[in-house]
Amino acid sequence: MTRLQGNEIVKRLLAKYEKDIPQAPKGEKYQECWDIQSKEPKPEYLKLYQKIKQELAEYGIRFRF
Repeated sequence: MTRLQGNEIVKRLLAKYEKDIPQAPKGEKYQECWDIQSKEPKPEYLKLYQKIKQELAEYGIRFRF
């Protein structure tokens, strides 16, 4: 990916999320997203991850795994 392509993706993401930055949630702790015993992501976290990964893929970001 070129710097120009990356910059375009950042601009799209910023346009989407910038208005929410002042009220952004703090996020979740590791143990709220992952099962500590199995070391696997919890289903709701995995679903969110897959959704965001798909969105980024639509922006042109390629993933190796």
